[in-house]
Amino acid sequence: VSRYEVTSMKTSSMLYTWMSTEAKSLEAYPDSIKKLCLTGGECMLLGKDVDKIISYAKSKGLKASIVSNAYWAINYDKAYRTLKRLKGKGLTSANFSTGADHNHYVPWRMFVMLPSHLPVWALPPI
Repeated sequence: VSRYEVTSMKTSSMLYTWMSTEAKSLEAYPDSIKKLCLTGGECMLLGKDVDKIISYAKSKGLKASIVSNAYWAINYDKAYRTLKRLKGKGLTSANFSTGADHNHYVPWRMFVMLPSHLPVWALPPI
């Protein structure tokens, strides 16, 4: 079993546990929970599980948002494709955090670009 497969199995198990817990919360408080916000650490490190979580939120009638340092937004095209894919899954808003530590991973110019293009993708910031 490769390291990737072990990580993938752990992530799938954690996702199942999370969704089971979330379903119980939604049953217990059906009129209280309106939005699911994925934050971190860094929520986008969950990879395609983020898509599954956002789809799940949409299926339950919840608004879904992310808070990310945007390490994955290495250029405009990658940022566009990622946010478009997530919007297609049900993402309703996005917020991006930055600071001196983040600049090692994401160039400042990406933070200038991302919020200005959110309206184009019809995603309001949180």
